[in-house]
Amino acid sequence: MYDNGVVKTDQPRQAPTVVLRIAGAGYGAFFGLGLALFVWGYDGLVLSRASADFAWGLLMLGLPCALLIGGATGYLGILLSGVGWTALLWAASLGALTWIAGHIPFEGFDFIASVVNPRFARLTLRPYLEANEVRMILALIPNVLLGFAVGYLETRASDAAWDYTDARGRMGLRSWCALMLGLLVAVVPAVIIHVLIMQPIRAPQLQVARLVATTLQGGVEAVEATGQNRIEAKNYGQRFTPHYTVQFAEFATITEDLYTSYVTVAFDTGFALQCVVMGERVTFCEDITKKFETRIGDMVHAGLTGEQRWRDDPTRTFVVEGAVVEWLRNQQERLSERYAITRTERKGPVTLIEVQFDTGFTMTCRFSGAAVTRVVTCSP
Repeated sequence: MYDNGVVKTDQPRQAPTVVLRIAGAGYGAFFGLGLALFVWGYDGLVLSRASADFAWGLLMLGLPCALLIGGATGYLGILLSGVGWTALLWAASLGALTWIAGHIPFEGFDFIASVVNPRFARLTLRPYLEANEVRMILALIPNVLLGFAVGYLETRASDAAWDYTDARGRMGLRSWCALMLGLLVAVVPAVIIHVLIMQPIRAPQLQVARLVATTLQGGVEAVEATGQNRIEAKNYGQRFTPHYTVQFAEFATITEDLYTSYVTVAFDTGFALQCVVMGERVTFCEDITKKFETRIGDMVHAGLTGEQRWRDDPTRTFVVEGAVVEWLRNQQERLSERYAITRTERKGPVTLIEVQFDTGFTMTCRFSGAAVTRVVTCSP
């Protein structure tokens, strides 16, 4: 029998190894693409709508990792003889991807911040707490089990892709559509990662952004009608502007649980708030613009007179390291009571403040922490 000059028989065709390898790599790449889009892509979309800082940063890091690991696993899965070995390989790979997903929001965020602004290089902006490790492990266990199913489905999808090749054994649109099963398979492990890993970091930022947006759109009445914190909307709503950036600062450092967190929202006017989010509710906000101005004033006063006024604060929420106090005292002749804060940069719980004195001297101090703020260094 002839078809366009090509001999066709009723005998089953032997699938060439090269075609199956391409199919396996394609299935794995589609799985990696799906996992990246459903986890970090969705996260970036939601956070960008909430005006969050570095909303798409995690996708930029996670997508190459997912594509590389997924594609390599799919390719190697075809080389292994037996469905069992392929399934075992995918279980290990999905476990690795879950581990990466658990760490990218922390170490990955620190890396992105250091690339964008070298002033934050080698700083821990998002500490990886024990509670984060526990949640990562809870996500890893079911995803490893799901990896066996992902591996089994690779063999089925690859066989289907070969079945849909043309008489010359070339993969067409139907073959690639069969491999796109990998996209759908990625949904379940992505949901597990969302709930256990991404949600605790994303939700507090969304709650603060929701409070700001509701206040801007409908005022205090709208905030109260939606069950949000009307007191904070009433206290600060007049200073809200449509252009702002939301940043996750840190989880509660004392209890190290993921229930209480701190979020910063900075407006284009220079006004900034730090809000405490407990569960799904913004419980308290404070004007950190004014707060940092007061703290800088206390530090300058300590440098000029030696008096450490923050020691009289019973809350002990502000600490200046002894080495910093000594350094300020050594700069006494270069300091003055007349100065201006010329630059403020925030990433996570770290704030860099640049102060210029009328003597011509300029210093930069690094504040670290949200619940308890420490001045760990000052330098010219």
